Amino acid sequence: MRGRTRGLHLSLFFFLTLTSTAATACDRSFTLGMSDWGRDVKEKAVFESFDFDERLVAGIMALAGRRYHIEYMPPRRLQQAIRQGLVDGAPGASITVDRAAYAAFSKPYRREVMALFMPRDKIRTTRLESIADLERALLRIGVASGSWYGAEFDQLVRGSESFRSRMLVSTGVEAMFQWLGMNRVDAIVADLHFGLHMTRYFGVGDAVGVHPLIINDNGVHLMFSKESVTRQEIAEIDAAIGRFLRSDGYSAVIEHFEQGYSRLVSRTGRPDS
Repeated sequence: MRGRTRGLHLSLFFFLTLTSTAATACDRSFTLGMSDWGRDVKEKAVFESFDFDERLVAGIMALAGRRYHIEYMPPRRLQQAIRQGLVDGAPGASITVDRAAYAAFSKPYRREVMALFMPRDKIRTTRLESIADLERALLRIGVASGSWYGAEFDQLVRGSESFRSRMLVSTGVEAMFQWLGMNRVDAIVADLHFGLHMTRYFGVGDAVGVHPLIINDNGVHLMFSKESVTRQEIAEIDAAIGRFLRSDGYSAVIEHFEQGYSRLVSRTGRPDS
């Protein structure tokens, strides 16, 4: 009888220990970093009003039962913080060889479509069926410094001095849309959702539209520090992403930011389709 009681006590001890460990893991708060791109008060307001990833992350983490808070910091500092485990992760990430050395990635939770924004009258008169047509059309293109527009676009930039000579590189958000209005460029390349947000924010939606040509299309992930986040935690968040992508809440966020431009991403749909 005494041996059976001792065995019961041991079983209860291990059960309570496992329960306590699981509760502690779920109770910890994740620190997620986001890039603070704003360089002045007006530009910072543009980014702060664009809460696309924040809304998606909120839905994912709620389904995962995870508490979190967001810290904003310069992009290079953010990557270093993830490398060192000072920040647990960051949303809106693309997988690269360099990042894979110090970070693990969730399954994709949205798509990043790089679109071509042009004056609406030029969209009607500019026929583009491939990225190579950007060179043949002799378009002046505005791009953001440090942004990745896909391998095909990068190959065109590296291989054509003529194309590079017609590129205007911006370090600020507002400048690219000002260039369109000043006729300094014929088109700018930007993330579809953020670009649509900017056209509304700056009140140029009637004059500026999106060309049907897609510059690049890839999945976007949550990136996690290998120093502070376990594979089990990532697996639980992946499961939450799967549930969230099938939810009405996800559809509502996407529709809000696409504002009728879903036809441009209809060929890819949800990131796990």
